[in-house]
Amino acid sequence: MLIHLTPKMFAPIREVQLIDLEIAPFGVTLRGGVELVTRRPYPNKHYKVVCRKEGHAAMDGILLKTKRRVKQFGIVARWAVAAELVVCHFVSYTILDRDFGAVSEKMILWYPTFEGLTDRRPDWCQDVPPVMGEPTMELYKTRDLPETIDAIDDEGIIKRRIQKFSLPTLEPERVLNSEFVSRMPSIESAFRVG
Repeated sequence: MLIHLTPKMFAPIREVQLIDLEIAPFGVTLRGGVELVTRRPYPNKHYKVVCRKEGHAAMDGILLKTKRRVKQFGIVARWAVAAELVVCHFVSYTILDRDFGAVSEKMILWYPTFEGLTDRRPDWCQDVPPVMGEPTMELYKTRDLPETIDAIDDEGIIKRRIQKFSLPTLEPERVLNSEFVSRMPSIESAFRVG
């Protein structure tokens, strides 16, 4: 199975770096600065996105290649903010069907963007724009996200965010085709897990 993840943080400061990313049930921990880096692939530079540490391009997330299909999996992303604060983002994923061999949390890929592609959007997100639905860690709460629980300190900083995210399967070519979303990671950069 091919899994496309875009661990990201929305923060108005530049000094945000991923410490590590734990991926369960695969027993994999990827380290910031070693296997992964934090870059800014979007026009809005307040978004910091994790990508594989290779080359200099800011890619939109990472790919995981599993030996078997999974129904559920989760990540824990620990972020360092200004080298003095650690915040954690927990995301629990549920795969809604078994129709295709790939998934992506990039909701724009769920739309019937090109001829021949079906609408893969589940009922829960029919009226939810991707910016409001995709799992995102924030330094300060800027919006209400579905299926989200935040632990906020006295200064208004989100110290811990827990999210649930349900996603449909997609055709692998939809995930791998850079015409759909620019800066997609290549299959050659996929981490082999599970």
